[in-house]
Amino acid sequence: MLVDPVSTVRELARFLGVPFSAAEEAAELPIEICELCSIDTMRGLQGNKTGSNGEFNFAHQSFFRKGIVGDWVNHMTPEMAHRMDTTVEEKLRGSGLTFTS
Repeated sequence: MLVDPVSTVRELARFLGVPFSAAEEAAELPIEICELCSIDTMRGLQGNKTGSNGEFNFAHQSFFRKGIVGDWVNHMTPEMAHRMDTTVEEKLRGSGLTFTS
């Protein structure tokens, strides 16, 4: 996904049964989606800087980390990672999607 996000967005759209039309491709919609969903864009949105986050008292900055592949090891224990892998594998089972850790 990080190597070629635009191709991944196209593949996701096809998987969901809503591929981009020629007009959407010509308007560079897949590129725009990637830009709007980038970690830097999301981090900079006003709604992600202020407001309430419910009953939990977390700083808004804690919702967005560096956006670097592999940074999770600085935030999760091996046990937490194994539990996450197990859950994702279970949820993907039968979907046609594959899981690699």
